[in-house]
Amino acid sequence: MLEIANISYAYPKQERLLDDISFTVKKGTILGIYGNSGCGKTTLARIIAGYIPNSQYTGSVLLSKKAVPVNSYCPIQLLFQNPETSINNSWTVKKALKEANISDSSILEHLGIPNEFLNRKVNELSQGEMQRIALARIVNERTEVLIADEISTMLDS
Repeated sequence: MLEIANISYAYPKQERLLDDISFTVKKGTILGIYGNSGCGKTTLARIIAGYIPNSQYTGSVLLSKKAVPVNSYCPIQLLFQNPETSINNSWTVKKALKEANISDSSILEHLGIPNEFLNRKVNELSQGEMQRIALARIVNERTEVLIADEISTMLDS
């Protein structure tokens, strides 16, 4: 179970963006969060996935009643809206997958990533292809929660 309790956050020298946000997500649940552009959806996702240190916000993020690990693999993974922000564009697909310890070819097959992609540079891929590589990097047995920031934005049909 993911527990978000009393999260408040403000970017430096700005008004508070998030104010006392709380909710619980049980295992197996799909939750959608919607709102106007700039209302804090991505910032909340970044807090939950550990990209914003807990020293910069108030409240807590708990997974199975425990604090989320800080210095090891985070079981809460974030699929960014823009995949180019999460993968080094000069790397080959093979290197990008290796960095994430992805060796299971069945996940690549399931996501429609052919073996021919492995030796291509990430910057040679379409946005949709890049998004599938980003997804392959975070979907594994250690991931317990997947946060997708506008998941369908870059995906091919």
